[in-house]
Amino acid sequence: MGLYSGVGYIRANGQPCVRAAEIDISVATGNTSVKELIGGRTGHSKGAKEYQVTVTQSIPASGFEVDWFKVADAQEEITLDFVIPGVCDIPMRGDVRDAKAGTKVDQTNTVNFTFHGARTDGN
Repeated sequence: MGLYSGVGYIRANGQPCVRAAEIDISVATGNTSVKELIGGRTGHSKGAKEYQVTVTQSIPASGFEVDWFKVADAQEEITLDFVIPGVCDIPMRGDVRDAKAGTKVDQTNTVNFTFHGARTDGN
């Protein structure tokens, strides 16, 4: 039986955020196909890559681990790293958008946010 990677987390401005219930990361390359009338698809043109991270965190009774509403309200760039120990550490810089919180019967209170940015390690 093979071993698999452990749980991942994010770091915001160097601070590990450990209350996440779910983290998703994606990259939109912005690439476009180059098409010609006779040659058909002949290749692609590189676009401006953008990473997007969506996070759902539970809210402890002591308050937000990070107040993502304040971060989004500031409309300033932050560093955010996506980490799976021993597998990857993706450093990014960008902004937080779409912060929201929710509460429901028989469910944990949560805060969600979306981060948009670019890698800072040259990849």
